[in-house]
Amino acid sequence: MHLKNKVSEHIPVYQQEENQTDVWTLLNGNKDDFFIYDRCGRLVYHLGLPYSFLTFPYVEEAIKIAYCEKKCGNCSLMVL
Repeated sequence: MHLKNKVSEHIPVYQQEENQTDVWTLLNGNKDDFFIYDRCGRLVYHLGLPYSFLTFPYVEEAIKIAYCEKKCGNCSLMVL
């Protein structure tokens, strides 16, 4: 809930249920990894250590690219 309160309502924050399979296992990641998805729900970046340290610019740049640039090409969700 703390993270949900810190981000825009337009950015979904997902939390798995206790009885669900570990999300990192399903996505072949580790607990410190960031998975960045585009507007269409496609995985754009999977950043692991050391690139997931928030003191480095990689996570922020990946989010900016996924949401601000036309990385995924022609998309019905793009505003003209």
